This record gives sequence, structure tokens and C-alpha cells, in this order.
Amino acid sequence: MKMEKIFKTSSFYLFISILTLICCTYDIKELELNEVKCGTLSKGEFDFYKITFPNEVDKSGQIVFELEPNIVLDGINNIVSDPNLYISIDEQHPTDTKNTWASSRFGEETITLGPQYINPRQYFHIGVHCIEKCNYIIKVSIVQSIVLNTNKINSLLSIKIKL
Repeated sequence: MKMEKIFKTSSFYLFISILTLICCTYDIKELELNEVKCGTLSKGEFDFYKITFPNEVDKSGQIVFELEPNIVLDGINNIVSDPNLYISIDEQHPTDTKNTWASSRFGEETITLGPQYINPRQYFHIGVHCIEKCNYIIKVSIVQSIVLNTNKINSLLSIKIKL
């Protein structure tokens, strides 16, 4: 009798777990390089994105993931949104506990990855999370590094000083 009750209880929890996974699976939105997307999240919610680099991607720069908060008006006060950014190559739904890279400072979030991560058809999964209601803007781009030759700068400075 006790074994039958345990089995029924276990089956019930398994059913609820599967139902939760089916009903509460978050959609993954597609994001393209240099595309700007806006989002709004309620307290505790996540948005998930996937970006896949094209075949003709420039491999000489750096990947920059940018997440900017927007102002949320609550009717009484202006509340500054504070979204957090989570990135993963493996995890389709990156969170604060499941990610490869994360930024959860107050305000704007930026994660920069080196050229070793820029490959044709390379993809990244992105998670955006808000503890309180928030609005945000997200963008992923490849930027070129600027290398300054200090010898040329120093020689120009010394010429100015001599004159």
C-alpha cells in the first residue's frame, strides 16, 4: 500500500515537472549582428536570444554585447531599469547560474569577446533578466580594435615640445 502511494506521488510530480517544462519554455528570439531590439520584462522574467554569425563574418575585430536600460515610469517616480546580461555557447537559456559570461552590474551591461570567438556560423545564446520590471535595448556588433603605435605618438609629442 505504501509503495503504491509513493509511486502515485512520484508519477504526479514527474507529470507536473514535464508539464512545467512544456508550458513554461521560453521562446528564443533571433538576433542579427548590428540589429537593435527593445524589450520589456516584468519582475523576475527572462528574455532569450540567439545570434548566429554569417558565413562572411569579419574575424579581425571583437564581439561586443551591449544591454542598455531604459526608464520605466511607474506613475509616481521614474525608476531606472536594471537588466542583467548572460551569454553562453552551450546553454540555450543562460541565467545567473548557467552561463559562460555574465554582467550584472547596475546600469548598462557590456561584454566584449576577442577575435578567437568570431567564426562563420558561430552562435551565442543570450539571456536578459530583470529583478524588477524593466525596459531594455540589446545589440550585438563586431567592432574593429584600434591599435596606437606609441612610438609615433611619442615622437609627435616630442616635436611639439621642441618647437
